[in-house]
Amino acid sequence: MVTNDVKPTADKHSVECFVVDVKGKVLSHGWVFEVGETLYFVSFGANQAERLLTHWDRYIIREDVVLADVSELWKWQFFIQSDVNPLSSIDAESKLSETLPCSCLVLSEHRTTSDLRVALTNNMIGSDYWLVGEYMLKETTNVADTALATKFNNSISNFEAKRIEHQLPLIGIDFDDKNLPQELDRNAKAISFKKGCYLGQETIARLDALGQVQKKLVRLRLERNSDAAVVPSVADKLFVAEKETGWLTSVLALEPNKWIALGYVRRSAFAIGSKLTADGFEATVVSET
Repeated sequence: MVTNDVKPTADKHSVECFVVDVKGKVLSHGWVFEVGETLYFVSFGANQAERLLTHWDRYIIREDVVLADVSELWKWQFFIQSDVNPLSSIDAESKLSETLPCSCLVLSEHRTTSDLRVALTNNMIGSDYWLVGEYMLKETTNVADTALATKFNNSISNFEAKRIEHQLPLIGIDFDDKNLPQELDRNAKAISFKKGCYLGQETIARLDALGQVQKKLVRLRLERNSDAAVVPSVADKLFVAEKETGWLTSVLALEPNKWIALGYVRRSAFAIGSKLTADGFEATVVSET
């Protein structure tokens, strides 16, 4: 059902993956982790649950599973890694900073109430930030809201800048069900080319065997190259020698006349350092910061 091998979740690893349809097109992007006998899938982007549950339910044939939307029971926020230690109630003496960057840390689990706290450390927006989630039973959620707000008020506020810097794509913004997984440039993190059969695998494997995709999501630095008071925006076209070569999907101002962005570029402009132009701007393909 996903593009990556979820077996490592049994060893307290969270696994990045894509959910794709039978044609290999992306339905969602997220992380799978396991606690007890339950597998959880967490993804950035609202209103995905009904569509994904319908998709998975359609293709479950022999597996003995129960699907459920528990998104209302989870509270998720990013924390600076050094702030995660005090959150742990049962691993207080663990050296969490030495944990592998793809770990799922079960920070607390209360068997009597099913409350749960985990940290996903998959370098989503840099190794210094961990995604921490708290799962509460519905009847206890209202009671816990105040405490959760207190714990989470030190969460980073510049998520948009961080996720663009680290090329974390958002559904409905940077990709949709017209994209192939390889176009999001997360092959090493989110696709296994060794696991057994899964839905959409044939398309993904064939594309890997044939070579590169024709367009790819990249990070871009934008600088104004004219006196015009124009501001780059989503869907602005990118050019190389007056030939349309790509477009922007996410844009964020860094300082006067400078922006960071995500956008798709054609194969000829994949390389780090490639120069493109837009209306009043110069764009450079850059590596992760």
